[in-house]
Amino acid sequence: MLKFLLAMLLTACGSHPEPRSCTSAPGDIEINQDPSGFVETHKCDSLIWSGLMSAAGYDVDMVAAEVGPGEWLRRPSNYKECYASNESFSTISRDQLLGVYWHAWIHKDRAMLERLWDYGSANAWRMGSGRLFGADTLMNPKMISTLAQMIHRLGGDNHKARLVPALWSVVHDQSKYYVNRLSALHIELRRRAYGHTSKNGQNALLEMHRTWPKNPLFAWAYGHTCEARDLANLVTIPTGIHNDDEYIYERAFVQGVPNE
Repeated sequence: MLKFLLAMLLTACGSHPEPRSCTSAPGDIEINQDPSGFVETHKCDSLIWSGLMSAAGYDVDMVAAEVGPGEWLRRPSNYKECYASNESFSTISRDQLLGVYWHAWIHKDRAMLERLWDYGSANAWRMGSGRLFGADTLMNPKMISTLAQMIHRLGGDNHKARLVPALWSVVHDQSKYYVNRLSALHIELRRRAYGHTSKNGQNALLEMHRTWPKNPLFAWAYGHTCEARDLANLVTIPTGIHNDDEYIYERAFVQGVPNE
């Protein structure tokens, strides 16, 4: 289990319509990576965290989890496959692919995104196998439009799907808190790809930030570029909402991802 090494003040640096100068303290954060650079490989959400770590500047060989062109697993292929080993409901999911999105966008890997597009369009947007004929792997319109827009912005084809709008809402059920984390990451990625955030998206981020003001991810996505918080606030994690490993990666991602 990764642990907080409590010895720093965090400055969450992100993007804002009126950017200000800020300094970022990287902090003393212990990250354990496997030989491919992946984290949390003992779990079945390794792909998203590893993709975010890559986006934040850590060295990750993402294609270790790509078993065929555009076909991804939850962790590198040299580990037990999660669905076959009854550790998950599917071989892949939308939230795991969000990690691939962030990696590809930051590293400008259009070919990786195009492989995803080709695989999805050839398979009715079922991105893997699982229960209910792979229902958990089915891409939704938001994910498809974001993928299309990133490909277009990186010089690829102009797929009409990129014009599909996205609507966002905030989940207050603590057992589904992760949905808000995914939404914040997705809204910020769309802001970078489209050049703006919709009013609905910005309102969702504001609600997240006001509801959970101690979460640096929500502050960063909302646009607080230089929001320094004292250590006591940072490490006061509401019971049942975070676990230590995820919060470490959340902090490392917010601190490391470059501004655009």
